[in-house]
Amino acid sequence: MLAPTQPPLESTHERHSFLRFIMWQVWGALAIGASIIALGDARWRVLEVIGLSGILVYACILLIATILLGQGLLTAARLAISAGLMAIGPIGVGVLPQALTFFVLTSVLGAVTAIPVLAPVFGRGMLALPVAQIALVIWIALQEWAIPTAVGLFNSAGVLVISSVMLSMIWMQHRYNQHQLAQIERRYHALQQSHDELMRQDELASFQRSRERFEIWQLSQAMLEPTTIDAVFQQAEYALRSLVPIDAFGLYWLNSEAGVLEPYAMAGQDLPHPATNTWNIPLGKGIIGHAVASGHSQLVNHAQHDPRSLYAPGERPAIEHMIACPVRARDLTLGVFFVTRLNTRVFTEIEFELVQLLLSCASLGIANARLIEETTRSEARFRSLVANVPSAIYRARASNWSEMFISAAVEGITGYSAQEFVKEGRELFDLIHPEDRAFVSAALSAQRSGALPLSLEYRIFHADGSIRWICDQNRPAFDASGQICWYDGVITDVTHQKHIEQALYTANAKLARSVRDLEQRTGELTTLSQMSEMLQSSQNVVESCHVAARFAEQLFPGSSGALYLCHGQSSSLGLMMLWGGSTPAQRQPCSGCKAIERKRPQVYSADLACASCATHTPNSTICVPLLNQGHVIGLLELSAPSTRDGGHAALSAPQQQLAITVGEHLALAIANQMLNEELRADAVRDSLTGLFNRRHMVESLERELRRAERTRGMLGLMMVDIDYFKRVNDTFGHAAGDTLLREVGEYILHSIRAEDIACRYGGEEFLLIIPNASADDLRRRAEDIRRGMHDLHVSHGGYPLGKVTVSIGIAAYPEHASAVEQLLQATDDALYTAKAQGRDCVVVAEAIARIA
Repeated sequence: MLAPTQPPLESTHERHSFLRFIMWQVWGALAIGASIIALGDARWRVLEVIGLSGILVYACILLIATILLGQGLLTAARLAISAGLMAIGPIGVGVLPQALTFFVLTSVLGAVTAIPVLAPVFGRGMLALPVAQIALVIWIALQEWAIPTAVGLFNSAGVLVISSVMLSMIWMQHRYNQHQLAQIERRYHALQQSHDELMRQDELASFQRSRERFEIWQLSQAMLEPTTIDAVFQQAEYALRSLVPIDAFGLYWLNSEAGVLEPYAMAGQDLPHPATNTWNIPLGKGIIGHAVASGHSQLVNHAQHDPRSLYAPGERPAIEHMIACPVRARDLTLGVFFVTRLNTRVFTEIEFELVQLLLSCASLGIANARLIEETTRSEARFRSLVANVPSAIYRARASNWSEMFISAAVEGITGYSAQEFVKEGRELFDLIHPEDRAFVSAALSAQRSGALPLSLEYRIFHADGSIRWICDQNRPAFDASGQICWYDGVITDVTHQKHIEQALYTANAKLARSVRDLEQRTGELTTLSQMSEMLQSSQNVVESCHVAARFAEQLFPGSSGALYLCHGQSSSLGLMMLWGGSTPAQRQPCSGCKAIERKRPQVYSADLACASCATHTPNSTICVPLLNQGHVIGLLELSAPSTRDGGHAALSAPQQQLAITVGEHLALAIANQMLNEELRADAVRDSLTGLFNRRHMVESLERELRRAERTRGMLGLMMVDIDYFKRVNDTFGHAAGDTLLREVGEYILHSIRAEDIACRYGGEEFLLIIPNASADDLRRRAEDIRRGMHDLHVSHGGYPLGKVTVSIGIAAYPEHASAVEQLLQATDDALYTAKAQGRDCVVVAEAIARIA
């Protein structure tokens, strides 16, 4: 609070009122003087001079009074000018009678309006002046008609009287101003005393607040000092009870995995959870749980009516008011504090802020305590680690590499205790083997210049005189200026590892060779696998032979070879494939091959050579028989690459084994291909006649009919039936009947074109599918087959079976039918007609009727 610098002289309203008063007085004086001059004559010139002098004296008195009252010269000049202007009207009284009327009216109105302004400021005594002025104006007006001869004397006397009165009033006003100034000074001194008192009270309040802040700071610091959470809780309770009246105080920990708040400590009142009768509170439930979920402190006055309460109405504990503050550290919520009151006194906003401040300090204290506990546990673990680790941990000075600290494990590595290194001046560098010192020194120098981590293996002398290998790994530590201050490192005894390394070096070299061989074998196995896949996907034996030749060149680069296969059921070999620059003349199959005779792989030697490999260098050629269930189905012959002298290099044992493996894969694939071909033939052919069976006939007929429809071509069908076949079976037996069927089937197979399809339809009936044949072509070819049967002589067991005749029915697409079933039916009907006409004849089906 600032003290006032000076007392105020007067209000703005008083100043303006006083100025208006002075202005009216000047105007009145000038008006009186002007009237005297206007009404006077030459005889009264002396009186006019006296009147003018009085006016001047009156004006001077006004100016002096104005200056004395503190208005200044500028204000006085303005008053004089205003008075002169206002006197212009009254001066003309003697010239114009109307001017007198104007003068009278303005004077009366001015005086009347000045009365309410002057009265509150100067008191009732000041009203005499405007009243006197009005009287003078009336007196001057009467002079025009009543007393013209005594004008000068009376006017002069009036001016003197008015001047005296004005001077007295100005003196009274001056005294009044002094009185007012004294009152203002007294009020100023009273205000100054009040200000000083307020300042003293404010200083006392500031001192009290400072003491309270200091006390809060002390309590806050006390909560930051403990090293355990229990001590922090006790300090927080003491701080709260010292500053804020509370009834209960507690702390809950947050169990995020279980989603509940678990009690840690409570003081004052027990608050069990109502539903489970436990102390746990579900997260987000109740006032306490809501504070944790929201992350903000909660002030709840009149908790009995709060809808978030865990308790049902009527069962709630006697808690009237509550504050819940989350415990937070590093943007994580650890738990929640709560304080309660049981009485009706509510928590104020100031108390709420104070509780928040104290509990925020308690949160920091808890975070510090947790950090201290974690640090203590970490230090304990570190000390245990340092004590139990078999390696020696050290810290060495950067200047001379002497040890500042080294763990006790160094004694097991060097034979010297840690105390000898740290306190007695023994240095690890002195134990280094002379042959390794230069290497270690150079490495340390390079580390100092590059400030990089270092890892070295070198030898040292143990205390017992033995040589040990150690692994030294260290990293530089830097000070604030960026200079290396020490090295932190680990020393490990690697003597045993070094011995193992020496033993492993030889094994690794051998293993490397084995790995290379294994990689080669793996590549060969991969190629073999690819070859097997290709062989399995081959459609026939010829394709399998091509696959074998291509992969043989990949597996045996630069080699040459040949592949032979047996023809049918015979044991004679035929050349199927050559590779590697061999010619058919060089690769003629040999019937006396030892590999075929012995049915096992055979490498060429001087005493075991056949005609096809007699010109090769010993051990340069291998013959692998291809076996299927003990039967030779082929032969794989492989020769090593040629040498510069025209001979052949020897085949290594792995190459010989690989050739045998290739032969086994190839034999299996070819055997499967042969078996598949036999199975395919059995699936579509009749086992007795060798012709296609009925199933294949149906598929082929449907396919050929669709082709004829698509190409607008023709398709013929011929059904052949052996006449009196049942008589042959009854007379000669079924074996003779089978012989007849085979002979007829073979004759039909040799009588048709390559594109024709001959099938055994069933029993003694045969069906021929003949594409692109009209009914006339079918009749002509059917007649040829029928007549050819007359020349067929079939015997069984040395006995002729007699003359063979056949009945044939034919039908054509689209002349006789347009569908498979219709075409078969038309052909069967024609055959039935041929049998009905006496057999040994050809009958064409009747044409179907077509609607144009």
